[in-house]
Amino acid sequence: MRTPIDYSTADYYKFYKKNYTKGPILDFKTFRSILFQYNKLCSEEILKGRVVRITGIGNLYVRKNKRFKEDFKDLPINWRATNKMWLEKPELKGVKYVRYTDMFVYRIYLDIKESKTKYTNRYKFQAVRDVNRDLAKIIINKERDYFIGINNR
Repeated sequence: MRTPIDYSTADYYKFYKKNYTKGPILDFKTFRSILFQYNKLCSEEILKGRVVRITGIGNLYVRKNKRFKEDFKDLPINWRATNKMWLEKPELKGVKYVRYTDMFVYRIYLDIKESKTKYTNRYKFQAVRDVNRDLAKIIINKERDYFIGINNR
């Protein structure tokens, strides 16, 4: 039998029903609602620049890394500015693109250095699209700045 890489809310609920024996069991809808609210609260705290500790696994936070020189070849495209340029100059459509020129890369990072759990090098964290978009809005609007992490490539 294959071990799943990703677990869904339904998988967590099955585990909860199987292993929780104290008190009444929550129905799936209530369980999902609590989990959603908790995840939303954690993502808001991370976007505020705070560190969220996941017991036994590590810490989640926004990490700001300086780009390497070779990274400047493939800077991400600023689609809003590119589309505006294409409307003003239609002859450049598909030929020229406006790229972000920020010297830093931002991402939500799972720091497992202090974890005492086995096999943490096999853990992967990927934020959902909404959280990444909220992070992008904060960075573009320069609402807050995040601390610089150590580049360990």
